[in-house]
Amino acid sequence: MSRKPSHLAIPIVLLVLSSGAGAQELKSAHYKRAARVPIAPPRPASFSDVAEVEPNGSADDAQALSCGDALRPASLTNTAARDTDWIMFTADAGQLITFATSSDGLDQTDTVIQLLASDGATSLALNDDNGSSPFSLINAFVAPYTGVYYGTIRGFQGAQGAYRTDLTCAAAPTVPGNDQCDGAIAIGCGPIALSGNSLAATDDYDLCPGSPICEASCTGFDSPGRDVVFRIDVPAPGLVLDVTYALEPAGADASIYLVTDCAQPSSSCVAGSDSDVGEPTETLAYTFATAGTYYLILDAFSPNGGGAWTLNGSLSCAVSTKPLTWGQLKMRYR
Repeated sequence: MSRKPSHLAIPIVLLVLSSGAGAQELKSAHYKRAARVPIAPPRPASFSDVAEVEPNGSADDAQALSCGDALRPASLTNTAARDTDWIMFTADAGQLITFATSSDGLDQTDTVIQLLASDGATSLALNDDNGSSPFSLINAFVAPYTGVYYGTIRGFQGAQGAYRTDLTCAAAPTVPGNDQCDGAIAIGCGPIALSGNSLAATDDYDLCPGSPICEASCTGFDSPGRDVVFRIDVPAPGLVLDVTYALEPAGADASIYLVTDCAQPSSSCVAGSDSDVGEPTETLAYTFATAGTYYLILDAFSPNGGGAWTLNGSLSCAVSTKPLTWGQLKMRYR
């Protein structure tokens, strides 16, 4: 059984003690998926620049921004204490918050950003490096409530220098019609090439609620992300489903499984796939042993995980005498 770290939708920074040097930040490659995360999304044509004003080192004196603003010029300057810049803004429930840093001039300041709830303490999202760059990106975070949010910007390992922060709040996508099993979209025989977005979906199905590692489930893990559902009507045994499922960004940890009873997904799951960290694309191959109605659930391992997705492959309705595909072999002997 592969072992995943506890749920982390985003890269983290670890603190360890080095002899004689106090606390030192180290980046953990096991948790980072930098190579699989795209560089920042395209910016709007223009931002309204708001110059940084100190002091802004806490929630009490956070600098007010509006969605569509850029904090620039801005810089981190460390003295006896490390400089952390705070911003505050308002967003509506369901909006997609994108909070990013980038260069402003020649400086390549290595930043760490965090999104906090209205209490100024509850962490909602955290990011260190965006792809191969030293900058940071929290992309399309779904606002859980209408009200005040805080953002913090600090330098990794005491990095300092100029930077800019861009803040956008996009309208929420429409809730997909196949958010739940009663609206599941039927998949017919033949090639499968489907795509969609689950950011506005809800977490309706979980293979093992509250337990990230769950050896009893058909994937070995729980699935607390946002999910969408497809229906497969099987008239007789022998149909073969062979698909790959991926979420964006490319490092997002997807989970896919096939159930017969949506009210009891864990106990009725007949096949599933949830690869370990670093192997985010899921492959599911299954030969239906009995006739009936099955539900294919596209889910995520990360809490509230979801986004643009693709599902490709085929549903073969003829009993095949061809050798098993690589995906089928993996499912049979996993």
